[in-house]
Amino acid sequence: MIRKALALIVLLAAIAAAWTRLAKARDQLSRQRASIEEAWTSAEEAFRSRLTVLPEIAAAVKPETAGAIRSAADQGRQASTRAEILAASSTLDDAVARWLVEVEGAPPRPALDPLKERLREAEFRFANERRKYNSTLQSYNVALEMFPNNAVAWWYGFDRSDAYFVTEWPKSEQAR
Repeated sequence: MIRKALALIVLLAAIAAAWTRLAKARDQLSRQRASIEEAWTSAEEAFRSRLTVLPEIAAAVKPETAGAIRSAADQGRQASTRAEILAASSTLDDAVARWLVEVEGAPPRPALDPLKERLREAEFRFANERRKYNSTLQSYNVALEMFPNNAVAWWYGFDRSDAYFVTEWPKSEQAR
């Protein structure tokens, strides 16, 4: 009788410990998902502030580069979903890279220095926020793959996300 009671107590303790661990895993995944949303909001704000520099850049470059910059800026302004913003970011990276190649290859123009500095600051802020977002998303995706998080994720509907910002320069610009 004592053995059965002891076995029941041990079983109940094991169930309580497992339940506690699963609840902690769910809480961890929920907090990480909230962190992703916070990081996304910061990255999106940095992306939108980056767009404010572009009209001045477009006015100071060759027509074909200006067209690419305006087109990328329009795509960025119209982007509303995460996928659209990620695509616009990639297009914008390419247009800014072309502008930088054009400016670096041209004779020095001191009038562009303040503009280059504003762009540098906007790019730096966006790169930091993009890095934070990608890192937060990567941590979340790794956590989803670990036990018992993967079971909790399946049970509560936590899904993997591959909505990463591209962090490399476009291939066409790396060759130059």
